[in-house]
Parts: sequence; C-alpha cells; structure tokens
Amino acid sequence: GDVQEEDACVPWVDRQSGETHFSFQFRDKVSGGEFAQPLAVDQIKVYHEMREMKEIELIPHERAGSAQLFIVLIDGSSSMFENDGEAIKKVYNALMRASVVGSFYPGEGSKTGVVLMRFMSGDPVGLDGGAPKILRNKADYKAMVRGHLMKRTGGFTHLYNAARYAVTKLLRVPNVEQYLQANNAEPTIILLTDGFNNEAGSDLCETNVQRLQETLDVIRGARNAKGRIQRPKVYTAGLGGPYRRGTKPKGKNADVTPSALCGKYAYNKINGGLETVGIDHVSLQWMAEAGGGISYVKRNAEGLAKVFAGASAESYRWYEIRYRVPDVILH
Repeated sequence: GDVQEEDACVPWVDRQSGETHFSFQFRDKVSGGEFAQPLAVDQIKVYHEMREMKEIELIPHERAGSAQLFIVLIDGSSSMFENDGEAIKKVYNALMRASVVGSFYPGEGSKTGVVLMRFMSGDPVGLDGGAPKILRNKADYKAMVRGHLMKRTGGFTHLYNAARYAVTKLLRVPNVEQYLQANNAEPTIILLTDGFNNEAGSDLCETNVQRLQETLDVIRGARNAKGRIQRPKVYTAGLGGPYRRGTKPKGKNADVTPSALCGKYAYNKINGGLETVGIDHVSLQWMAEAGGGISYVKRNAEGLAKVFAGASAESYRWYEIRYRVPDVILH
C-alpha cells in the first residue's frame, strides 16, 4: 500500500493528547489464514487501562470487492408457526425491511445473489419447496418472500444437517456451483432457528454432543479444503433468548462434551422441554466460530434485520481503530 496506508496500520499514541490508533485484521481460527470480514462500530469494545472507551472511530481498509452469494436457511419446524405464527412473522418483517434488501442488493456494480431455503427433517429445500434458486434482483427476492415464507410447514429441526448441507452439497448444486465459479463469489451462509437441533421426540441435550462435533468437523473441513478458492462463511441467528446461562468454552478446537454443550441440562429432553425455554445458543456459537462468522441472539424483527444486514455488509481486509484516552486515565 502507499505511505498513508502503512502509517494507518502502525500503532500510534500521542501521550500529550491521548489520541490512540491501532489496526487489526481477522484470521481464521482453524487455518490461521487472514480473511475479509464485515464489521460495524457497535460490534466492538475497546478497553484502555481496564476502562471501556466510549467514543471509538472504526475505519475500514481494502474492501474485499468480490461478488457474494447469500444463502439464508430458515427453520421450518412447527414451533415457527405457533402462537399465530409469531416467529415466522418476525422473520418475514426482517427480510422485507429496506435495510436488509438494500444490504443483499447494494447496487453500484455489485454482483450479488440470494438463495432462500427452509430446513426441517431431511435436507433443506427452496423456500417454494423446490430446488435452490439464485435470486439475482430485489423484485425476485421480494416475490419469493411474499409468496412462500408464510406457508405453514412443520416437523423436527434438523439444524446441524442444514449446516452440513449448506457447506457441502448445496455448493455443488449445478446452478449454485456455476454462479460461484463464474463470479468468483464468496458464499455467506446464515442459519436461523428458534430452538434446538431436534431429530426425534426422545432426544436429550446430550444426544446432540456427537452430532454437533461431526457438524463442526464438516464445517471446518469445508473451509479448509485444498484447492478451494471461495470458502463458505457461516453466520448463525437464534430467534428468542438463551435457554440457560453460559457460553461456548474458549478454545478454537475444544471438544464438544455434555457439560460444555448443555451445562447441567445434559439429560433434559429437548422436544417439549428445553426448546420451550429458549434457544440452543451454545450450538450456534460453536458453528459460527467454526464457520468464520458471528453468532447472534435476537428477539424481534428489528434485531433479525440487523443480523441479515450485518452478515451481508461489505467486507474489508483490515480495520483501524482510533480513540482518545480521557484525561482521568492519562493523569
């Protein structure tokens, strides 16, 4: 880069005024390689001398500039349509917001496509019940949401299978594979659920331990496959609140265990039990980490809209942060 860019990436502190600059980039926790990422200032926190800095300036550098294919997989289980369809209505309102449509289709020469799918039992299907379709413009996208999202579906929640399918089989579907190759596009996957991975009425939380481990291995393998130019990125969104306190244990390669996944609820039933309390946020965190994305928990349409817009925001290769240290800390 030029001198200005080089200066921007070097840490700098003016001790008299308290002005502080530093830069950072994202690296894949599995491969260690750098990758571009969308980021907003409200997604970060900066601490100086143990105090949170309130006024932060975030400056992106080196826009990735590649084409994008956004793959949205929406939970189609029965719970999404309970209480007069409260959950699916929130998804509808989020997907149709101008901010979300504008993020998926930013215009100004950007080449993007959106695939809208639903998952229940078995492999996911297109929102209209057919094969996956690449929606290349706002009109087709809105028509698909209006025409098919609110149609009642049902069944169990094969969340993990949807994640595995999205990073493997889906990317080899002829029209999807052709789009990715022709446009050198990066696939961004957004998994949305209001509950747990649940494949049978007898499932306990600990039943998902091995299933999740296998899913993480598939996601990591897909992102690190030799010869792959476009690595899938996985975001996860939970519609609701966490069913328990606690988060995924630290460590990029931590094994999935009953205590790590479930806390004290390892032997609690999911169907009609844990799923009525909240969402399995820990599974969502684990899959997003393996997929190089971000995990969100939101309760309303406005929050979901921020998830979709955030996942589809423009990516940059590195960022600069600037802030001023208050006098109380300097002196």
